[in-house]
Amino acid sequence: MKLILQLLFFGIVFYGCSRPHTETSTTGGIQSKILEAWDYSPDLVRRAEAGDVASQVWLGDQYNEGKGVAKNDDLATKWWKKAADQGNPDGQFHMGWRCWDGKGGVARDRAEATRYWKLSADQKNIWSMAALGNAYLNGDGVPQEYKEAVKYLRLAKDGGSSWAQSLLGRCYENGWGVQKDRQEAIRLYRRACVMGPVHEREIAKSYLQEIEAETPK
Repeated sequence: MKLILQLLFFGIVFYGCSRPHTETSTTGGIQSKILEAWDYSPDLVRRAEAGDVASQVWLGDQYNEGKGVAKNDDLATKWWKKAADQGNPDGQFHMGWRCWDGKGGVARDRAEATRYWKLSADQKNIWSMAALGNAYLNGDGVPQEYKEAVKYLRLAKDGGSSWAQSLLGRCYENGWGVQKDRQEAIRLYRRACVMGPVHEREIAKSYLQEIEAETPK
């Protein structure tokens, strides 16, 4: 059964995975000023052109989403790849998606997508861990290996990925790479129902409703 990997692209990809890290501040005005530095602007472009990887990833995001600038998939790819080529895990994550979907001037290549995700996951990027875990679960771009899937999904879950938590629940529900344990699956689904983006919570709820309907009272 395929587990709809595209869910991650429409939800998690821009759920803060490449937002620049900033110092938190008790003064909202100061924090707003910090975040304004990452809006599309000539200064952001200059920083990206100078080789600043955070700026390159963020500029790619701006072009991808059409925020402050006309949406341009090819330019989004250009800046993400520059960051990925410098070893940035967020850039590698995004390039994995480009290769997976074959968009933004990139040929569809699932093996290349998982290569990018592996590089990113090795740097503890939880979104890449979740994507890689799902790829191993489905045998898409990599051989189908349930134990590898479970390994990456656990790492992503521990890092806070609700999507990975739901997928790990599927593993326990079906005995993929772990001993079958419906109660553990239910526990994971319930936790995923209250964390992460709305669409991920809805997926977790659907899994939970399905397994509870099949569980003897």
